[in-house]
Amino acid sequence: MDELYQTQLLELARDARKASPLFSATHEASVNNPTCGDKITLSLMIDKNVITDVSVSVEGCALCEAGAGFLLNHATGKSLTEITALGDALEAFLQTENEAQKSPFSTFSPIRAVKNRHKCVLLAFQASSSLQPLS
Repeated sequence: MDELYQTQLLELARDARKASPLFSATHEASVNNPTCGDKITLSLMIDKNVITDVSVSVEGCALCEAGAGFLLNHATGKSLTEITALGDALEAFLQTENEAQKSPFSTFSPIRAVKNRHKCVLLAFQASSSLQPLS
């Protein structure tokens, strides 16, 4: 794997590991990948349909952490609909062979060929579509 991509993936993974707990979350979801044991808990604060704060807790591989770090870095200021669209675009990127010139997903290029690891990268986005309001 290209050293640049590996460095960028590890930086995203580090972002997920450094995420602070969100004690004032309004929405939360936990999902897991039973195949490999990855688990993500996603916590969001949503005000007027806009994500104002986000936290992730990841028990999993570096690719799972990197996907969660990517979501963490892009969620604030967006709606759930926008986050779902971002996850769908990342999934489409992983499934295609064509390299976009300036894709925001380029860091994940090395993962394209490893189809059984796509779910690891996408698990945080799966959590975003399973969010439940907290009482």
